[in-house]
Amino acid sequence: MKKLMKKWNIFILIIAGIFPAPFFLSCDLLRDSPFEVETWSPGNGYHSEAASLRLSILFSHTPDKVSAERAFSLTEDGTRRNGYFQWEGKRLIFYPSFPLEKNRDYLVTVSTDARDETGLSLDKTFEAVFTTRAGKFRPVVLSIDPEFDGLVEFRREIKIYFSAPVTAEACVNNISFNPSVTGLWRLEDADKTAVFTPAEPWKMGAQYRITVSSGFNGADNLPLEKEFSSRFLTTLDDVSPLLLHAWGIQEDGSMIELIPENLPAPVTENIWWESKTRLKLDFSKPVDTTVLQSRLSLEPSSTLIMETAPGFADEVIFRFSEAPPYGSRFIIRLNRGVPDAAGNESRYSTVFHTTVYGENSMPPSLRGARLSLNAALKSFSTEDIFQDLDITKDEFPYEMAVPFWIELYFDTAPGAAIDAFSLMNLFRVDATNNALSFIPRSIHSENFTVDEKEAAWESCYRLEIRGTMTNKTNSGVVTFRLGSGLVDNFGSRNEKEFRISFLK
Repeated sequence: MKKLMKKWNIFILIIAGIFPAPFFLSCDLLRDSPFEVETWSPGNGYHSEAASLRLSILFSHTPDKVSAERAFSLTEDGTRRNGYFQWEGKRLIFYPSFPLEKNRDYLVTVSTDARDETGLSLDKTFEAVFTTRAGKFRPVVLSIDPEFDGLVEFRREIKIYFSAPVTAEACVNNISFNPSVTGLWRLEDADKTAVFTPAEPWKMGAQYRITVSSGFNGADNLPLEKEFSSRFLTTLDDVSPLLLHAWGIQEDGSMIELIPENLPAPVTENIWWESKTRLKLDFSKPVDTTVLQSRLSLEPSSTLIMETAPGFADEVIFRFSEAPPYGSRFIIRLNRGVPDAAGNESRYSTVFHTTVYGENSMPPSLRGARLSLNAALKSFSTEDIFQDLDITKDEFPYEMAVPFWIELYFDTAPGAAIDAFSLMNLFRVDATNNALSFIPRSIHSENFTVDEKEAAWESCYRLEIRGTMTNKTNSGVVTFRLGSGLVDNFGSRNEKEFRISFLK
């Protein structure tokens, strides 16, 4: 037994002589804790802000930096990303050469080649995944407009509805037409609807096949679940559209038909047009409203604004960008070349001669004035020139302010009233040679000094201006002046200046 123990001790001494003490200290059997990855960022799952993500690895021991960097890798959809490293103690931070991208899958790996400062290798390979894809679903074509064997006309758009967002680039590269056709793709509905607008009208009486190939990738860079194919037909319609009627739509909604020019017959003026009348055009079939607007013009130049939504319509409504003034004349001209949905164009031009003489558009204008002189009522029209203003010193002593009133009578649109503030700002009495002065104090539309209207102006609108008159010893020309800009409560404005002149 003693001989056996002696031999065993000799064996241990021989082993100890061959292997130094550090061998036993670094042996996995003798280590106190494993070398491993404790935490990492940005963490598993979905991350929306790809470009700002921070990639880091925190080791349990102080690592050997060279071996740790060599053992680290980041792949993007299977392709390795390059970058550089930075250290914060036991934490390795990786900065990719270019920012991470949306709609990608990432794999972070640290192999067992990583060692700590004592040479202890990583306990096991570390792997972690994260994604910048919002929803990892392969796109599917849900439907197409037009449906299978549906009918299209002219430049009608084609719409493809997907289950997930797609890109315009994928549409250009992986959606084809047979026969081939050029056009533009755009996206709608949060990029789930692809819309194709042909550059030229579809060929009449043709059959087209549309194919979404299996190489089509959605916005998440995932391939189409299965190839999609459909077909549609084009119309045989070859009848040109025709303008049936043109209407003026009044403010109350009523409509009056415009009479077109019919040469060589005498030109008919549509004189009932109001400043706020809108234009309505009726066609025999729906026409392209965008092209229609370019074919419609006013002479002299003005702008018509289309109220009907862009697209195809057989009834189209326009309004003036600025209301034409009362008494103005203009020509509405519709040129030929307005297409329908099948690409057929109108063949005839139409002209309408129009004058803004509608009674509701008439701006207010001064008809005349009435005042009391020597206990008698006297009326003066704007057409009267230099009538005698019989002001006596008995009734109006010199240099004395005497209460005085002036009635003004106006022609207006039916039901319209004069804006009193507008009148007060515009009305004044001028006198040459300092013959007299009148200072207005108030204006009245009721409770007049004289109840009865001037009989000749019974239909006119009446206002009374009250103030004081001061007579002077000098003679001269006295003018009741109403400046331009008189408006009524309908908003109609008269740019004309009115005068009634007297001799004193």
